Amino acid sequence: MIDALVKLLGYQNNPITYQNQEEVNKLYQAFFGAYNLNGTVTWLDNNAQTFIDEGYKGNAAIYSIVNKIMMKDAEPPLQAFKETSKGKKKFDKSVKYKGTPLSIAEARLYLKKELTLVEGTDLTALLAKPNKSQTQYSFLQDVSMYWRLTGEFFIYGVKIGLGRDANKFSEIFVLPSHLVEIVQGDMFQPVKGYKFKVGDQMVVLQPDEVLHVKTPNATWNLQGSQLRSQSALLAGLKYLQKNNESIASLYRAMQNEGAKGFVSPDMKNPEEWFTPTQLLELKQQIQKGVEGAMNKNKVSTFGVPIRYTDIGKTPVDMDTLAGMDQDFKMFCNLWGVNPAIFSSDQKYDNMGFALKALVTDVSMPFLKQLEQGLSDWLLPRYPGEAQYLEFDTTVYAELQPDIKMILETYGKHPAFTWNEIRVMLGFDEIEGPEGSTYWVPTNLIPAQDALLGNPDFQDFQA
Repeated sequence: MIDALVKLLGYQNNPITYQNQEEVNKLYQAFFGAYNLNGTVTWLDNNAQTFIDEGYKGNAAIYSIVNKIMMKDAEPPLQAFKETSKGKKKFDKSVKYKGTPLSIAEARLYLKKELTLVEGTDLTALLAKPNKSQTQYSFLQDVSMYWRLTGEFFIYGVKIGLGRDANKFSEIFVLPSHLVEIVQGDMFQPVKGYKFKVGDQMVVLQPDEVLHVKTPNATWNLQGSQLRSQSALLAGLKYLQKNNESIASLYRAMQNEGAKGFVSPDMKNPEEWFTPTQLLELKQQIQKGVEGAMNKNKVSTFGVPIRYTDIGKTPVDMDTLAGMDQDFKMFCNLWGVNPAIFSSDQKYDNMGFALKALVTDVSMPFLKQLEQGLSDWLLPRYPGEAQYLEFDTTVYAELQPDIKMILETYGKHPAFTWNEIRVMLGFDEIEGPEGSTYWVPTNLIPAQDALLGNPDFQDFQA
């Protein structure tokens, strides 16, 4: 990025002179730390507590959406792998995140052929049980929750600190993003450290003890706002406030609600209206013959024409309810979620499409970023134990293989064995040489017999 900016400034064809180097240094200072503000604390946007209190804790719509995403984000297990000794090419981690039926099938095959699952190491023990109080599933839920609410997450690792395992972590914890402060450094060390404050307690953490991953922030200033994230809820903050006020307004109206409506004579001549005595008798008749569960589905009659006026829901109330429905759709759009997931009258196909989009368009990008961050942070601390950290996205029910498409694409292709096809479909391999043999489509004969033209082969009947 810096090189591109240097070219943009017109230095690509000229040696960097002393004056030019000063300009380059300014660029480095702009990207990697404030100019002369070493030690400045950078907070997350001051609305962060609002996202927690009035959003996740205080708004049912926000909770429903974030909880739905969070459950999907935490579904795939995180595992450690090594390359197989017979691996001929570097494992392509991007294949599984494309989300297409064929790419998912290819990811299954690559995972089986090129990687070996690692078990029984310090790293795998940490992944399975991040800390004393959490399983991997609950740990990933916390990561997802703060990512969705604040646009960033912080993971703190407790170093063992002794002997050859000094750099390994005994436990890792998800820190509440809205309570973490970043201490700015300089262009050589952009982040000098982290501060975690709860009440009157302040904990200072070293840079290498914390993994910080964030969403892009377009706000740049000397206070280092670019070092923090921008939450999706920041863009939708006015909708959140309006929605909360609408709910509060309807709740107050319900508490102060009186009569649902009133009955009046349907006659224009005042002389024909009810007398006080008749009105009292009418009320008693309505209470006896109309109100109450015992009158359900009964037909009541009155001797004079009357009419009923409903005052339970005013036009303002109806507009408020319609506005709340639009707010919910906007909240879904903030995270890229299809609102059809929360509809009770959607067709099965529409619901299936919406759930698959939740996985491929919402969860998969997050998992890819989390996987890369954890790999860069953890793997160097556990040398020789693993080469890859991988989320097993094949567990998603929404991404189960399209059997017909896979068979049509790879089933009769001589470049794939039966066992490779079975792996793509999520089945176990079959024993025996036939499963690992490459078959020519014509009469299903072994490829080596077809190439040699040997007439003495025996057909293998599938």
